[in-house]
Amino acid sequence: MGRCFATPLGTTLLLAACVFDPSGIRPRESIVPDGVDSPPRPEVAAADLAPSDRSVELLADSWTADLARTDVAGTDLARTDLARTDLPAPDLPQIANLIIYDDALANDWDDWSWWTTVNLGGSSLVKVGAKAANVTFYAGWAGFSLRKGTAVSTSGYSALRFWVHGGTGTNKSLRIFTQTADSSGTSLETAVSAVAGTWTDITVPLSSLGNPPSIKRLNFHNNSPSSQPMMTFDHIRLQP
Repeated sequence: MGRCFATPLGTTLLLAACVFDPSGIRPRESIVPDGVDSPPRPEVAAADLAPSDRSVELLADSWTADLARTDVAGTDLARTDLARTDLPAPDLPQIANLIIYDDALANDWDDWSWWTTVNLGGSSLVKVGAKAANVTFYAGWAGFSLRKGTAVSTSGYSALRFWVHGGTGTNKSLRIFTQTADSSGTSLETAVSAVAGTWTDITVPLSSLGNPPSIKRLNFHNNSPSSQPMMTFDHIRLQP
């Protein structure tokens, strides 16, 4: 017969060992808390033991490591740690604003206005940067129109945004619409007001324009049969 003994390891595992006689026996199972499934144990036969060493310590790495990470309730601590929710979310690529006008027209944009006097380098009244676009409608139904050489996709963008100063006199009514081609592909229109004597931050959701898939021309239309005194536009862009 043999003599067995157990040695505590931490709070969850007892290490068991046996001293065998030459006839050989199997070691006793290590003691695991109730409710915790025991992993497979390696079997040791007497024939596998060296004659000079009759004690076997059950320290097989493949299952001892698994037991060491399991608490009394049977919770897999390693997996719990991997499932943590208090870690910061990884940074995701952000879509930047698409600038149309900011001190000057962006690359590939041109002035295609009609019945309108436009100064793209105005400096007397500026909201952002050093320059702004001064626009004077000298006829009814005139338009401040900006045209892109290659139409820009609206994918990833949610709104048109810009600053406008209504200048002198009364508030000016404008209708905003886009085109997917030079003379066609007109979007829905939405009305905005250029408030006299102050800057107004205008946001036009693309959904209010019918979600055009691309923009070739951007139009600020004089919503009046009469001419209008100068108003000023600044920092025109598409935003995510």
